[in-house]
Amino acid sequence: MLQEPHLRLRAVTFASLLLASTSAAPLLAQAVVTGTQTDPLRTSVDGDITIQSPADGEEDDTLLEVTGATPIVIDSNNSVTVEENATVQADDADNRVGIEIESGTNFDLNNAGNIRVTEDFVAEDEDLNSIADGPIAEATNRYGVRILPGGTTTGSFVNSGDIYVEGLNSFAVSIEGDYVGTIDNTGDILVAGDGSVAFYAQSIDGDLRLGGSVQSVGEGSRTVLLDGDITGTLRVDGVINNASVFTNENGRSLTLSRSDLRESAPTVEVRGDVAGGILIDARPFDLDPDVADEDGDGVDDIDETNGRITTNGEAPALLIGSDQDIEIGTVVGRDTTASIVIDGSVNSSSIYSSFDSNALVIGGQGGTVNLPGGIGVSGSVSAQTIDSTAVALLINEGVTAETLDNSGSITASLTSSGEGTVIAVRDLSGTLTTINNSGFISANGSNEDTTIAIDLSRNTTGVTITQFLNDLDAEVLGIVREQNGVVASTEESVAAHQT
Repeated sequence: MLQEPHLRLRAVTFASLLLASTSAAPLLAQAVVTGTQTDPLRTSVDGDITIQSPADGEEDDTLLEVTGATPIVIDSNNSVTVEENATVQADDADNRVGIEIESGTNFDLNNAGNIRVTEDFVAEDEDLNSIADGPIAEATNRYGVRILPGGTTTGSFVNSGDIYVEGLNSFAVSIEGDYVGTIDNTGDILVAGDGSVAFYAQSIDGDLRLGGSVQSVGEGSRTVLLDGDITGTLRVDGVINNASVFTNENGRSLTLSRSDLRESAPTVEVRGDVAGGILIDARPFDLDPDVADEDGDGVDDIDETNGRITTNGEAPALLIGSDQDIEIGTVVGRDTTASIVIDGSVNSSSIYSSFDSNALVIGGQGGTVNLPGGIGVSGSVSAQTIDSTAVALLINEGVTAETLDNSGSITASLTSSGEGTVIAVRDLSGTLTTINNSGFISANGSNEDTTIAIDLSRNTTGVTITQFLNDLDAEVLGIVREQNGVVASTEESVAAHQT
C-alpha cells in the first residue's frame, strides 16, 4: 500500500436520534456514530449521518466498520459527515464501496476523517530486490466514494481527510454520470492497485479543485482521469503523483518493476472541454512584503500551496486530449491569462534507462484541441530521461495554440549523456506563432546528444520570439534553438520562417 496516515481503528458506540418537530410533520432522523458500529447506514432510513469525533479525553477513534455490505449509502437528499479521528471502514471483498451515492440525489458529503477500503495483501518480492514481482493488490473493482451513473446528481463534496483504497481496477473517488456542484479536495486521496484510478469524473457542472495530495501506484494506474466536460475551472494546488514506490503490508518499501512502469498511464488526463481553463496553481509572487494576501483570496499567501504534477513512467505527467474535439477556455494566473496556466510545476522523470520522459503533452489522441488563450508558464515544466528522449512541452498535430508566454522554466535534460534527445518545446501543430520568453527555455545535454530548445519545424507562417527581462527575473537564457538552428536573441523580437 502507499504510505498512508496512521489510523487507530478501535472499538466505540452508536446512537440514533429521532428529532421531531412540534407540528404533525414526519419525524426527521439523524444517525450519530460515537464509538464502534458494525451495521450499515442508509440516508433514506437513517437521515443525516455523522461519524462523530471522539469526545475529549477519549483515546480511541470513532469507527464504522461494516462487513458484507456498503457502510454508508446516500439514497436520499441528505448529508453525511465524517469528522476528524473518525473512520468509515469497508471489508476486503470484491466490488466493495465505502460510501455509495445514488444518482439523482442532492447530497452533502464532508469528510474530515478517514474512508478506507483496504485489504490484507502482501505484494510478492521473492528475490528480495525491493521490486514487486507481481500485482500489488488482490481484490477488484473497489471504491472509496462512488457516485452511481444513470442521471444527474447534485451535491457538495468536500474532502479534507483521507480516502484510501486498495484493489485492482479500483477507484478512490469515482464520479459517474452528470454531476452538478462543487468538489473541493484539500485532503489525501490514494489508490494502490494495477489499473486503478485515484480520482475519476465523467462530467462536472462546476469547478474542480484538487489540493492536498492525490496519488496512485500500480501498473497502468492513473491518478486523475477527467473523462467528460467541466463547465468551470480545473484548479490544481496540491500534489498529484503517479508513484513508483509503495509500502507493503509488512512495512517494506517496494518499487514497481520496469515492465509495470513501461505500462504506465498519464498522471492527469483531461479528455473533455474545460470552460474555465486549466490552472496548475501556486502562491502569488511576493511583490509587497507588507501585504499578507496579495491575490485577495482571503488566505494569507504564506499558507497557500503550490500545485505539482509528477510522474515516473513513460506516460506524460499531464495529458490534454481525446478522440473527440475539445476546447479549453481561459483562466487568470499570477503572470498571464491563458487556456493552460502552469504557475506550479509539471514534472516527468524516468527512473529506468531506455525510458522516454514527457511532462506536458497536448493532443495526439485523435481529436483536435483548441486553446484560444494559448499556454502560460510562470512555474516549471520539466522532463528528465536517463539516456533516451525527454520532451518538456509537446504540442501535437491537431492542436491550435498560437501563443506561449513563459516567465518560468521549460527544461528537458538527461542524466547519462551520449545518445539521448532532449527537447524543451516541440510544436508539431505548426500553429504556434508567438513566444514571449522572460524565463528559461533550455535543453540540457552533451555535444553527443541532440539538444533542441524549441522545435518549430512544422511552422510555415512564421514565429515571433520575444525574449526580455522583467522585474522578477535576474537573468534570462539568451539562446533558443529550433531544429535547424538559433532563431532568437535576448531582448529583441525575431521572426522565424520555416519552410
